[in-house]
Amino acid sequence: MRWSCWLSACFVSTCARQVPSPGVYCPTSGDGRACAAVPSVRACVVAAENNLPTSEALCEHAWRETGSETAMVAGARYALDEDRYETLRRWAVRAQPTIEGARVLHFWGEAERFHGDLRGAEDTFRRVLGLRLDRDPARAVNTALALLDLVQSTQPAEESIELARLAWEQAELNKHGLQRAYAANQLVELLVDLGELSTAAVVIERMDASQPQSFRALRDGAKGRLEAARGKTLTSIELLKRASRPRPDDPGGRFPLKDTIELTQALVDDGQVGAARRELDRALGLVSQNRIGSRDVDCRLAAATASVELAEGDIEAALATVDRGLAIPSRDSARVRLLNIRGDALAHAGQPIAAERAWQEAADWVERWRESIPTTQLRSGLVARQRHALEAWLESTGTRGDAEGALQVTQRILGRELLDRSYQREVNAPATADASIRDVQNRLVVRRELSVTMMGTRARKDLRALRHDVVAIMSGARSVWAIRRAHGRWSIKPVGDRETVRSKVDAYRGNIDDPGVAAELGDALFPVDTLPEGGTPLVVMLDRELSDVALAGLRVGGKYLVEHAAILEVLAPDLAFAPVPDRAWGPSVVLGDPRGDLPGSVAEAQAVASEFGVRAVLEHDAARAVLENSGRARVLHVGAHSEIKDGRAAFVLSDGVFSTSDIVRRKIAPRLAVIATCRSQVDDDPAASLVAAFLAAGSPGVIGVKRALDDVDGTPLMLDFYRFYHRHGELDPVRALALAQRLAISLHRSPRAWATVSFFGVGGWIQ
Repeated sequence: MRWSCWLSACFVSTCARQVPSPGVYCPTSGDGRACAAVPSVRACVVAAENNLPTSEALCEHAWRETGSETAMVAGARYALDEDRYETLRRWAVRAQPTIEGARVLHFWGEAERFHGDLRGAEDTFRRVLGLRLDRDPARAVNTALALLDLVQSTQPAEESIELARLAWEQAELNKHGLQRAYAANQLVELLVDLGELSTAAVVIERMDASQPQSFRALRDGAKGRLEAARGKTLTSIELLKRASRPRPDDPGGRFPLKDTIELTQALVDDGQVGAARRELDRALGLVSQNRIGSRDVDCRLAAATASVELAEGDIEAALATVDRGLAIPSRDSARVRLLNIRGDALAHAGQPIAAERAWQEAADWVERWRESIPTTQLRSGLVARQRHALEAWLESTGTRGDAEGALQVTQRILGRELLDRSYQREVNAPATADASIRDVQNRLVVRRELSVTMMGTRARKDLRALRHDVVAIMSGARSVWAIRRAHGRWSIKPVGDRETVRSKVDAYRGNIDDPGVAAELGDALFPVDTLPEGGTPLVVMLDRELSDVALAGLRVGGKYLVEHAAILEVLAPDLAFAPVPDRAWGPSVVLGDPRGDLPGSVAEAQAVASEFGVRAVLEHDAARAVLENSGRARVLHVGAHSEIKDGRAAFVLSDGVFSTSDIVRRKIAPRLAVIATCRSQVDDDPAASLVAAFLAAGSPGVIGVKRALDDVDGTPLMLDFYRFYHRHGELDPVRALALAQRLAISLHRSPRAWATVSFFGVGGWIQ
């Protein structure tokens, strides 16, 4: 066999075993062996199975004598294996809209792709997919995956998502384990490109690792991509090495090729340039041995080649390879990779302005990619996954001292998931473990939400219009930058190189009570001469990797940051312009200790309820229905455990969980939500952060906890907050929290008892 279609060789049974369609010469209801028992048909099948030179003549004779589609399939398969293009064309012309006809057409589509007629192959596979969904659903997955491979780099993301979903769900219905593994592998590749890492992990768990080598190799390849996306390079390299070995079930070498390309990039990222060159040479050898028609593979291979050339110091070769790759009509992931490498190569060549243009073009392409994704659920992780261009662009603007350019990048990075949910409050699947597969399916379903979310994006405010002091702490490619408006002027300055700042952050996380550690990080992030004067609040926006820094407990100029200014954290720049809604709010709701294991929460809830003149809802009464009915409460106070499963956060209540999906879907949007639970704010993703979920649902203000907070230690702070809240009026809860934290400082309470609590919300609170 010189060449074989990469899916059919694995999934399609031997030609002689197919069921003839009604109306052919041998219309038996068996498995086709009766038809193959006709001497001429049997001779055709045997010859084709053994790749005998007489196969073509024998099958042609059998078909003319009997009209048997068994002979047609056998002849077409032989023509495909032996690359007899015109012979296969004749079989394709004869194909009828039957199960066997669909097989012949599928072979023809593979041949068209092999010979470079990608448009023709795409049209053929679309025709076959319609036939198979109607008449041969067990094999529809084969055609969906073949079509996906053709369109994922040329068509808008919507079609790739739909084909990947169709192939995976169709394979889930079948009993063919290898078929399911191929479909899952392709789906994981798409999800990883989109940044849907938690969803990809769920799909990988469905891939059976106990099966033979071919199964394990597919799973290793999928997991290797996921680990690379998570930044676990060494683990990724080991998985991809196993996955990229030649496999008898993939004679075309397609999956080993793709895994080898990913392995090459992982080795470059780890600095193993020599090993990367060896893997690249192996990938190029696979391409020369097996002509594989795929623009996406061609572009990814070009990107890997350019990466190796750049790592070897051959900048001219890298740029030339990128230009060849960009000449291929591709889009999305492959194109973003190539543009990023162009920017990196130009930067190495000492052309910073040209490099910045390349990174900006890559960032613009990510935006177009987002706009082509029809559901906000699958848009959420894309910017985080494809951040290289944005970080490099930010680094370039910072180096030039271009604060306005840096603001553009900041607005593209921060709060995108939250804004998507805010503009389109969608229905999500439950975030429970037993519903994880339904959740994946729900996230893949194509919905038309573009008009709403894109309208919101086009209406975004210009950050330069802000009139209060604000600082955005952002991570660039090499440095951490502070973009701030202080004393009426915008500026951008480096905080320090990224690794140094990260080590200071880690030290602070590890010992928040250490004043020296708090001062080292605080003085770096918030120089005292940049802080507001006269009691003016400070608006802070933090990049994702800094989002859990407990700002109030940082020390600046010998004092805690919260002693200098009340702090309002804004998770998405647009929220800095949003007002506090003026509406008739309902009674406050206080919920505590749903599972009966937080004694401090009981006392806290009772005291808070007394402040508002309402009854505290405690223990077994603290159920889902309470939160479901609190959407318009003036204040919602929740003292409960929280959890994160499959990338989704949730309150743990007496009768189950109440997830971030429930919060957004049911529009639980009190005027002020106080979440007295550990790690209620993780980042700006409304799926993983309870705080972000309330903001996405429409709450103007949320008090959340960034890290661990003991229920006993946290109670005094909460009670002091509510006293100041009532004493100073409800219009300034930002100041009320700052006063409560300052009181805790004056009483010598340790920072772990108050510093991890922050106020998140809209700019309307301080205007």
